[in-house]
Amino acid sequence: MSASALVPYLQRAEEMSAISENLVAYYCRLYALEKGMRAEDRDDGLLGAIMSQLEKDKPTAGLSGSSEEDSRYCQTFAMKIFKSADRADKAGKASKKTAQAYYAAKLFMDICSHFGEETLPDKWGETKKYALWRSAEITKAIKEGRAPEPPPNDGEEGGSAERESFPPPPPPPADVPATAFPPPTIAAPAPAPQPTATPQPHIPPQQPPSTPVTPAPPMQPTRAPGPPPPVQLTNNAVRDAHKLARYAVGSIGLDAIDDAVEYLRQAVALL
Repeated sequence: MSASALVPYLQRAEEMSAISENLVAYYCRLYALEKGMRAEDRDDGLLGAIMSQLEKDKPTAGLSGSSEEDSRYCQTFAMKIFKSADRADKAGKASKKTAQAYYAAKLFMDICSHFGEETLPDKWGETKKYALWRSAEITKAIKEGRAPEPPPNDGEEGGSAERESFPPPPPPPADVPATAFPPPTIAAPAPAPQPTATPQPHIPPQQPPSTPVTPAPPMQPTRAPGPPPPVQLTNNAVRDAHKLARYAVGSIGLDAIDDAVEYLRQAVALL
């Protein structure tokens, strides 16, 4: 998986930041970081830039302190975008904008897996496949110069629950600004005050991290399965976060990706 696989999630994060949906933006970037950490061809420069952005975003992200509440918020947000596209589709009013909204909804549903597959509602995976399929079908119809045919309306959101597979989709539709599918107003879990004049910076692909990462301390090449070794922490959160980041880099060198992700999560939590 190349760095280009992370770009759709980073684009969604930029779009959400632009409309002050900072909680969703934060989890889009965090999901991209976790996905990139597990890639065989990791782009350490890009991952470092994402981590730096997460550190900057955390104070204004509106994190509730409860993963259950944050998970519920992200799921609700994803389904609002999906249902908006689904209503237009079934009403015979599908357009390029509808296809883009379906595709964005699928990406927002992806980030919800950060909280654990066990937290996802029934048929979540089926709904994601349906969203991607309808996005592809509408895009194909538009390219062929014909009106998109509405899907069967069986009274359920997302089409028939009995549909088990969908035809392979063509490439996803081109990305557009977030105003193409503005999110509905939903209650945020106690968001922090938002800055008034500082825009979110754009993260260019393959940008080296703003703070050079020092080499990781020597580590054992192998160890028994289980949680990563504990790190001795101090009362200085920034220094401890740097220490955890160095351990994460060392874990990457040993291909201990799960340990690296865990160290990074701990580092982000301190900042």
